[in-house]
Amino acid sequence: MRLDRSLVRRLDALCAALRPAGVPLDAVAAELKDALDADRAAVFGFRASADDRVQLAMFHAVGMPGSAPRTLDEALALDPSWVFHPLRPAASERNRAVAFRSREVEPLRERVRALDHALTAQPWIGGEHQVRYLVCDGPDLLAWLGGFRGGRSAFGERAAAILRRIAPVLRDRLRLERDLGRGLLAFAALPAALEEVAAPAFLVSARGHVLHANGAGTAQLAGPGGRDVRAWLATRGHPAYRWTELRAPGLPPHFLVIGQRPPSRHAERAAACAREWGLTPRQAEVLAALARGASNKVAAAELGCGEPTVEFHVTALLAKAGCESRAALVARFWSEG
Repeated sequence: MRLDRSLVRRLDALCAALRPAGVPLDAVAAELKDALDADRAAVFGFRASADDRVQLAMFHAVGMPGSAPRTLDEALALDPSWVFHPLRPAASERNRAVAFRSREVEPLRERVRALDHALTAQPWIGGEHQVRYLVCDGPDLLAWLGGFRGGRSAFGERAAAILRRIAPVLRDRLRLERDLGRGLLAFAALPAALEEVAAPAFLVSARGHVLHANGAGTAQLAGPGGRDVRAWLATRGHPAYRWTELRAPGLPPHFLVIGQRPPSRHAERAAACAREWGLTPRQAEVLAALARGASNKVAAAELGCGEPTVEFHVTALLAKAGCESRAALVARFWSEG
C-alpha cells in the first residue's frame, strides 16, 4: 500500500531520528501513536533473569496506564508464553506486521481471565484492535512494536505498512545497543579476569602500547626492568611472553600478552625484603604471591589458608613496608631487596 507523501516524510524523519544515539524510544511511541491513529502505542522488550524467568527489559509507551509495565510482568510470571514466546517467537511471527481485530484476541482475554481475573481490567490485554510487529534479530526478539485501538475500525494495511517502514531501522538500533552492551560487559570483565592470572599479563595495542596490565604486570613495569619490558612488548621481542591476537569487527588487532618471571627471582627478593622489613616467614610467602600478581583468592589457595588470613597479612605488610597500597608495595618489592 502506498502511503501519502506527508506521512512518508514524517516516517522518514522518524527513521532518521531512530538512528543510534537518536531520540528516546518514548518519543518513537508518541510519533507511532499519531501515525497509526491509535489510542495507544508501545515499544517493549523482554529478557531472561538469572533464574531463567522472563522479565520486562524495556517499556516505552504513550496512552498506556502507569501500571502497564507491572501488569505485563505479572502476566509473564503467570504464563511466559501466553501471547507469543517473549524471547524467541515462532519463525512465522518474526519481522511481520500483523493486525488483529478485537474479537480475534478475545480468546486471549479469556485465557488471561483464567490466569488472573484482575488483569482483564486492562483493555489493551485482549480487549482492543491491535497491530504489532515483532522486531527480531534472527530468532531473538528485540522488541514488540505496535498500537491499540478501541471500538473504532480495526487496523488495516496502512498501519502494517507504517510498521514495516519503521521496524528495520529500529532493529538496527536495538541490535547495535545490545552488541555495545555486551562489548562493555566483556571489557569490564577483562581486568577482573586478568587479575586472576598470577603471571604478568597485558592488553597491548597493535602499535605496542600497553592499554591494561594486571597486578603482576604493573609491578613488572614499575620495577627496575620496566623499560626493557615496555620495549619487549612494543617489538614482541622476548620469547618468555606468549602473544594471543584479539580481533573485533571494525578495530585493528590487539594482543593479550602473558609472561613469566623466574620463580627464584621472587623468592630471592622476598627473602631480602623479609630481612630488611622484619617479616615473618608467612608474610614473606604472601609478599612473594602478591609480587607474582596473585589476588587474595589465588594467594589463599596457593598457601592453603583463607582469604581473611591473606588480608590480615597484607595489612601487616603494608604497615611494615610503609606503603599505602598493594601496587606501591609490589613496586617497592621489585625496587629493593
